Amino acid sequence: MSWKFSLILLFAVFIVACDRGENKTGESVFPATNSASSTPTVNHNISTSQTEKSKPASIPYSPLKPIREVIQEDQPEPRNFGWWKKRHRKISDVVKNCKTNAILFAGDSITEDWEINGAKAIEKHLSQWNIINTGIGGDRTRHLYYRLNSYDFSKCRVQATILMIGTNDTHDLKSPTLIAQGIRNIISLLLKKFPDAPILLYGIFPRGYAENRYRENNNKVNEIISKYHDKKIIFYYNINRNFLNSRNQITRKVMYDYLHLTPGSYAIWAAHISRNLKIILGKKSADYIKITPWSHRFMLLAQPTAASQRIDFISGI
Repeated sequence: MSWKFSLILLFAVFIVACDRGENKTGESVFPATNSASSTPTVNHNISTSQTEKSKPASIPYSPLKPIREVIQEDQPEPRNFGWWKKRHRKISDVVKNCKTNAILFAGDSITEDWEINGAKAIEKHLSQWNIINTGIGGDRTRHLYYRLNSYDFSKCRVQATILMIGTNDTHDLKSPTLIAQGIRNIISLLLKKFPDAPILLYGIFPRGYAENRYRENNNKVNEIISKYHDKKIIFYYNINRNFLNSRNQITRKVMYDYLHLTPGSYAIWAAHISRNLKIILGKKSADYIKITPWSHRFMLLAQPTAASQRIDFISGI
């Protein structure tokens, strides 16, 4: 019986020690250790909202993954891939040998794919213009800035630029403010190189089958860059509703991988670009400034459009 009594006594001592190690609120009064293997103490009296408010104010709270705000990552730079360098050199040669007026397409894989899935749309809607496609798959804003700044446009007269970039930055979980700043830097560079060439700035397209944090991030970027629209040299367009069904879902008929456009979707985009280029380039800037968004819409809707092409013709915000 003695060994059973000893075991019971030892258990009682352990219970008493545990009771003395906690105060009335349930918080541990033992000093915290710096050991990596120690279990952190948790104050169960703190509400969820208080926990969220304790996050640093400079980084938006995310229950999944923190948004990165590393400015150094967004310094203009090339990418260290053989295929990227090959595509970059090809574009550089095309730009250098261009001796005519041109429409510049600037962006990432969605822009690059005009050459494949968008080829028929260009032939149908944009064949009257000489298009230089500078899109490279996977590019972030910092990569596009680097490339545009490195190309020799001395013999090429850029009439206008079609710009959409940023979805790969969102894939990196960069904040909307940081992505919008990268887009603003590209616009500033374009205006410095081509001060008289209008910029048709398109809001970043939706991505993913249904609503998701990447699409939400892109929408926040679009809210910021929509304010760059000035109806003089920068024209912002958001045609995203053309790619969504009534449930705000993307189908594979619109984007085959819920990110990149199908030929039919390029046709919608090409028709929108064509109509707005004709208006912007067909009028003197002084006359165009007088056109209000509603009169702009009226002029465009006066032209017949296929029912399947639900294009938002409103200029600007």
